[in-house]
Amino acid sequence: AVSAGDSMAVLIPKMTDVHAQSDIVICTGGLGPTEDDRTVLALSQMAGVNVVRSLEVEEMLRSFYSKRKRPMSESNLKQADIPEGSVLIPNQTGTAVGIQLKVGQTWFFLLPGVPREMTSMVSDHIIPFLDRTILSCKQQRVVKTFKCVGMGESDISDRLSSLYPLPSDIDIRYQVPFPEVHVQCCCDRSDDLMNLYEQVTSFMDDQLKGCCYTTTGSSFESCVVDLLKEKSKTISIAESCTGGRISQMMTLVPGSSAVFRCGVVAYSNVSKIEMLGVDSDDIDRYGAVSCSVAEAMAAGIREKSGADIGVSVTGIAGPEGGRAEKPVGTVCFAISIDNEIRSREMVFSGQRDQIQIRAAYYLLWWLFRAVRDGKT
Repeated sequence: AVSAGDSMAVLIPKMTDVHAQSDIVICTGGLGPTEDDRTVLALSQMAGVNVVRSLEVEEMLRSFYSKRKRPMSESNLKQADIPEGSVLIPNQTGTAVGIQLKVGQTWFFLLPGVPREMTSMVSDHIIPFLDRTILSCKQQRVVKTFKCVGMGESDISDRLSSLYPLPSDIDIRYQVPFPEVHVQCCCDRSDDLMNLYEQVTSFMDDQLKGCCYTTTGSSFESCVVDLLKEKSKTISIAESCTGGRISQMMTLVPGSSAVFRCGVVAYSNVSKIEMLGVDSDDIDRYGAVSCSVAEAMAAGIREKSGADIGVSVTGIAGPEGGRAEKPVGTVCFAISIDNEIRSREMVFSGQRDQIQIRAAYYLLWWLFRAVRDGKT
């Protein structure tokens, strides 16, 4: 990895160096409409080609702003200037198209710096292109990824400790995209190793079944939605301390309308009473952060929405509001499903947003297991 600023005096020599050393170069950033976005110009000068106006990109830019009923600044047309002879890489979420250009024997790929845009362009265009075009880039390793929630990296490591020392050429790697833990088992794809690899991954399947939600490329929320579809269950959510985060996670998934009825953010005590039918006496007796109130919230949202399942969360996300018997991080959850209402109380650590995220994941993981296994 090489870092470079916006100065042409730095960019061009850096590109020249990586060109001499690499078959594939991926550059991110510097494709915007402002004067300091110079990656296209630097690559063009390094490659010795002209910068030309792409009528296709110009039309795309004008259409992008027109559909959104927003005026387009003329400076945006800078994004339609590309190195002569290059191939466009579509950007499904932004205005900066990617650029692919072969310079000598080296393939250059210019991508936006925005992670959401960049990652989709890598997965949708660059990897398939390299897989088709450059045999040396083909994947020669087999990888199984266990995506886990509800269990920390150290606890997962303890569960897998008996696997060590690992057989030669088999690796276990950890990635921690908060609050998940992804565990990868990797090895070279060869007949000699496949039997050992299958033994290792079978053991991991068994040890991680209590926290692994998938070994596919699907996201956590997608797995929750897909399971609800499979079981023909609808859901409604009553949230307090998470402020709508759980509903947002669910509705980020395309097609979630098939299972998601509604979400209510009942933040105040009054809203819990008036919108969800929580008994004020329960709030006075047990407090708004209590299993009794969580159960009433879950039952209320289920009854009012007509969903098959009602879930709720109420807690103290901090940094203030905690006390000795209910410290910051105390969160109560409830699920109303079939003829049962179950509740739990947990205490999470971290800053306010971390507590909210942990609470959202915990509730959805409990829901996932309740629907998948028929147990609450």
